[in-house]
Amino acid sequence: MVLQWPFWTLVDKMSIRYPVTNEWYLPTSGGKITQFDSEICQYTGSYVCTSSSTPSDHSIGAGVAGAFDLNGTASAMYGHVQQYVYTTKTSGASNVVFRYGHKTVTGNVGVNVYPDIGLAVEPAANTETVDYTIDFEWDAN
Repeated sequence: MVLQWPFWTLVDKMSIRYPVTNEWYLPTSGGKITQFDSEICQYTGSYVCTSSSTPSDHSIGAGVAGAFDLNGTASAMYGHVQQYVYTTKTSGASNVVFRYGHKTVTGNVGVNVYPDIGLAVEPAANTETVDYTIDFEWDAN
């Protein structure tokens, strides 16, 4: 029996979150969120960048997210996510949370000798997130 190379899907996400009380709304066209942009650049001898104009997730009145396929051999990465929002309020202030998250996968190997000889791998997944919160003010006057 020949073991196959493991298949890994590494996807990280960055999101922009804001309180529903802001009364901000997302621009749309044809039933889709517009004016969104995300990009990830990965270094594997030179930088290769991938961008998207479609959010991977969104919640009306609460925010958007971008998903990034990561290259396991990249030695450096950088990226961004941005979204235009609109409001009927001429001024205000809010907190905005930028969140970065990724899933880690680990495994425990177990060996059984009695009553049956066997080998087992028990996978475990954990989602890790980091938040960065800013104060945001606007005044159209």
